[in-house]
Amino acid sequence: MSGNLAAPRELRTLVDLGFLADAGGPNPLVIDLRAVTRVAPAAVAAILATCLKVQRSGREVRVRLPDDPDVLGYLDRIGMHDELQRQGWTIPTAARAPDAYQIHHHVPVTRVTSDQELETLGQRARDALSLAGFSSLNDPVFTVFSELTANAREHGSDCYALLQMHTGRTSGTPGIHLAVADFGPGFAQNLRPVLGELAPQAYIVKACEEGVTSRPEPYRGFGLHHVALGIGEFRGAALEIASDGGHVRLDGATFSGTAFPVLPFTVVSASFPVSLRDTEETDGTAPA
Repeated sequence: MSGNLAAPRELRTLVDLGFLADAGGPNPLVIDLRAVTRVAPAAVAAILATCLKVQRSGREVRVRLPDDPDVLGYLDRIGMHDELQRQGWTIPTAARAPDAYQIHHHVPVTRVTSDQELETLGQRARDALSLAGFSSLNDPVFTVFSELTANAREHGSDCYALLQMHTGRTSGTPGIHLAVADFGPGFAQNLRPVLGELAPQAYIVKACEEGVTSRPEPYRGFGLHHVALGIGEFRGAALEIASDGGHVRLDGATFSGTAFPVLPFTVVSASFPVSLRDTEETDGTAPA
């Protein structure tokens, strides 16, 4: 029995990723992106995380890439094409983007499996911000990016992570975007023994409060609190988290949450609105 997950035309926010909740069961699983005309970094991390999760369950997975040449070119430049090819997840084999196709400065999607890779990823994020002329944003953006990736590693999970300066050509949302998808236990599973029974989205909100943690060691429970502070201090910034059947969005200092389809991973996305030029002279990749 095979299954086909057809993506909606726009994959701009975490809410658009609910179709991935149906990834369990069918073998092989086909993720169909052919109709996609908008895609943001969270979708890149989430789709790759779905593929890896399905593969680890012993099933086959394939991805049908978008028909839209701009979206296809973006997925090539951001590194998703390479990861799909490397893992054997792509059907059919797609042509590479033409040399003339460029995207803004970015850290290509990377699978982080060690602390050394995590450190390298952090440096590449700093380099990308510097190359794009946003060194002054190192504090809020780098803090959020490093905390989210470190949190995944701390819970013993590898993760997919990327950072992108977006003109909005393919995402529809200009600004600095970052995303992390990991395979840790999830917010509800992690905090239920400490907080008791709550709605799934309530665990995510609680995790962003100072000192809330599942670990009894001192100086724990500050990482996501710092992330929330970083979002709140940057006008127009937003944070989205989907985990364990809950979805939470933080706009400034205001949380909103709702129940959400259970995804086979936790995915976090943050965005910082800034003005960007629409073209670049280079391919925008931060130095390795």
